[in-house]
Amino acid sequence: DRSGNVVVGGMTATATSAGDWVVLKYSPEGEPLWAHTVAGETASNDWLYAVACDRAGNVFAAGSLQDATGNNCFAVVKLAAADGSELWRRVGARLDPAWHDDKAQDVVVDGAGNAYATGVSYNADHTLHRCMTLKLTPGGAVAWRRIIQPKGLDRYGYYLARVGSSLD
Repeated sequence: DRSGNVVVGGMTATATSAGDWVVLKYSPEGEPLWAHTVAGETASNDWLYAVACDRAGNVFAAGSLQDATGNNCFAVVKLAAADGSELWRRVGARLDPAWHDDKAQDVVVDGAGNAYATGVSYNADHTLHRCMTLKLTPGGAVAWRRIIQPKGLDRYGYYLARVGSSLD
């Protein structure tokens, strides 16, 4: 972040629990500042793919979280700069309920604090893939959603993995 702190993210699991996201923030000297765990609605694996910071040091994490029906959902979570507490989360079922088993693969934040997340979305029977990109306001509202549909019967469609390194 702008203060030189380092943010890392991944997955944590134990012998008795499924994987959840874990986001950690360290000082420039490597001292732990905070750690935050994010879990989906079921005791199943949740996957974290990307983290980014805004100008204030808030952290945006993007990946997939499982919903109550067992679908992996496109998810973006905003964590507070000071302590890692969850400020808001946007999860797939509330973004695009017609498609399933989605994942946000990257997130960047612009100078105004808007987050842009992109990833892949699958239809109900997994015969088509498509790319979905969201713009989320600093307060977590969906400003817009853009979807690139596959051409014809192209099973694989489009698969965007990265947004870019910085919009600031």
